[in-house]
Amino acid sequence: MMINKILEFYGEDAKVDFISNRINNYSVDPNNWVRTHTEYNFMVTSAIKIKL
Repeated sequence: MMINKILEFYGEDAKVDFISNRINNYSVDPNNWVRTHTEYNFMVTSAIKIKL
């Protein structure tokens, strides 16, 4: 899982930002980042641009 790789590389105290430019319907679901933050608590900020 990518989260494990992030924590392995940056350490348990890692703090990351997430920026997404959602152009297509199959882009990453932003709700996954909410669940990730709840479970791992390393998300500092997130910004998501949605093309309408």
